Amino acid sequence: MKKINEKKATICIPVFNRSKLVSRAINSALNQSEYNIEVVVIDNNSSDSTYEVVKNIQLKDNRIRLYRNHENIGAIANFKKAVEISTTNYVTLLGSDDFLEADFVKNKLKAFYDNPSIPIVSGPVKLFNDVNGVEKLTAHYEYRSGILTAEKVNKNFYRNYLISYFCMFRKDQIIKYYTEDYSDPFNWGVYKKGYGLDIINCLKIINEGQFDHSIYYQVGGAYCFTNPKKRQSEIIIEKNPKKITRTFNDYCYSTFLFRDYLNSVDKKLADDFIKFKIMEFSYEMVREVIISKANLNDAYIYFKKFKSLHLIGNKIIVYSLMKLPYYFSLRIVKYFIRKIRYD
Repeated sequence: MKKINEKKATICIPVFNRSKLVSRAINSALNQSEYNIEVVVIDNNSSDSTYEVVKNIQLKDNRIRLYRNHENIGAIANFKKAVEISTTNYVTLLGSDDFLEADFVKNKLKAFYDNPSIPIVSGPVKLFNDVNGVEKLTAHYEYRSGILTAEKVNKNFYRNYLISYFCMFRKDQIIKYYTEDYSDPFNWGVYKKGYGLDIINCLKIINEGQFDHSIYYQVGGAYCFTNPKKRQSEIIIEKNPKKITRTFNDYCYSTFLFRDYLNSVDKKLADDFIKFKIMEFSYEMVREVIISKANLNDAYIYFKKFKSLHLIGNKIIVYSLMKLPYYFSLRIVKYFIRKIRYD
C-alpha cells in the first residue's frame, strides 16, 4: 500500500440506500491519479446494506473515513456534514451513483495552485444512460480552460453544466455560504430535497465571497453522471398525475429560485433568465407534442400556469416568442450533433 503524505483534497460521498451503486463512486475516488486524498462517506441511516458495503471497502484502504447517522437528517444536512468533517482545504461532493475520471482531483488542484484567489474550479461533465442494458455516453459538456467572471457565470449557469457540486471548492467558502433553506412562496416544498440549492450555493460563493468573483474552468478529469433524470417535459406530458405535479413543481421552483437570486444581483440578469426559461419551456412542450404525440391543449394549459405562477408580463412573453425560431434551431442542431457523436 502506498504511503499517504499530507492529504490535499477531500471527496465527500453522502449516501442513502445505494448498496448496489456506491462501490463504483468510492472506487473512482480511490483510483484518482492524485493519491494523497481522503474520502469521507456518510451513510444517512440507510435501511439496506450500504454501510456494510462501504465498511468492507474501508478495510482495504484507510483513506476512507466512514460515518453513520443515527437517524436520517435529510440530504441537505448530510451534504453539509460531510464537508464539515473533511480535513483538507479543498473539497468536492460526489453523488453515490456517479463517478469521477482518474484525473479529476489532479486537474482541479492544479487550477487552484495556479490561481490562488479562485474559490471554485469547474470542469467537464459527462452523462451516461442505460440504453438497452448497456451504459452509454450520451452527452459531454466541456468548455475551454480559463477564468470565467461572475458576470459570465451569472449569464450562463442555467444553460449547461457549469456550476454545481460537481465542482471543487475551497472548504471555508462552501461552509460559509452553504444554504439549507430558501423562500417557498407557493409551498412547493422542493427545496427541502436540496433541489436547486447546489446552484445557489455556488452563486453566493462567486458573487458574495471574499475571493475573486470568478471561477476557473479546468479541462480534463470529468465528473460523470449516471442515468440522469428524464427530461422534465417528458414527465409532465405523462398521464401519471403525481409525477406531473411533482415535476412541474420542480421546474417552477427552480425557475423561481434562480430568478429570485439573480434579481438580488441584477434585475436585468433576472429578466434575461426568465426569457430563456420561457423559450426552454416552449421548446420542451412542442417537442413532446411532436415526438410523443402529447395533447397540444395540455401543453398550453401548463404554459399558462407557468406564466401565471411567475408573474411574467406580456412584454417578456412577446420578446421570448420572437426569439423562439433561433432557439428552436439551436436546440435542433445540438440534438443532431449529439446523435451523430454518441449513437
